Amino acid sequence: MPLSVVNQDILTMKVDAIVNSTNHHMKGFSGVDQLLHEVGGEEFEKECRALRDKCVPGEAVYTNAYIPGVKYIIHTVARNYHGGIEGEAAVLRSCYKKSLELATELGCASVAFPLISAGSLGYPIQDALQEAITSISEYLKLYDRELKVYLVIYGDAATKMAKPLFGDLDSYIQKTIDLDDMVYKQEGTFAEKLNKIMKKKHLKASQVYQKNINRAAFHKIQNGKCKPSLETAVAIIFGLQLDYDSAINLLGSAGMTLSNSRKYDIIVSYFLKTQNYNVADFNKTLYEYGYRSSFIGAC
Repeated sequence: MPLSVVNQDILTMKVDAIVNSTNHHMKGFSGVDQLLHEVGGEEFEKECRALRDKCVPGEAVYTNAYIPGVKYIIHTVARNYHGGIEGEAAVLRSCYKKSLELATELGCASVAFPLISAGSLGYPIQDALQEAITSISEYLKLYDRELKVYLVIYGDAATKMAKPLFGDLDSYIQKTIDLDDMVYKQEGTFAEKLNKIMKKKHLKASQVYQKNINRAAFHKIQNGKCKPSLETAVAIIFGLQLDYDSAINLLGSAGMTLSNSRKYDIIVSYFLKTQNYNVADFNKTLYEYGYRSSFIGAC
């Protein structure tokens, strides 16, 4: 599902819509809400005034954005946290669902959420994170698989607080550079570069494919008779023990790259950047993150 967790200033996100956590007055009560009013000026204020009666807890409304590159601001209202005994969780889940429904209705291809309720409203950050990810994931699965959603956590303090829930890998995911449009097209085919690397490293074919790739399939790739899938290319990269930049270079020769909009790709990047080429560790991580396919590729 196209859900990414990033550590960034939400107002710098290049998305169709940004979600704003506000209150029913819609006057810019704190943080991002206040900045939006400063940036939008009188026209933004006018739109907000017209919507105040409709902006109630658990619902969502929208205005124009008045931010270059962003079309809409989706406003939603959560509740102050009072120990979870006043229906705060249900309202929070509704905030995400109603905002997502509105984004879909507006024809948005992408939307960025703050961590709703975790700031001045006092919701415990780990609980807020869990509610956010669950609500967004369920919506994407059931209603709109094409919508690209960003959950934006801004600042090292918030990232540090999120670490107990996400762990080291997810901290890496939060700070991953977006490589969606960076498909490298250097000179040379995948087979040519593969053979050049093997020669430079004095590696035999069996040392590269090991038990991770079918021998016949590997030889077809090596001889340029077959283009590898991404999973097969990753298996070869692990066998070659390439660093991240070299791996991206090799993938580029096959018209591929690693993207931060796909969790599998981010996991691969994490292993490459930490120079962990242990296949068992990689497979275990894939399984823990919901993948049920093996590391072994086939072209």
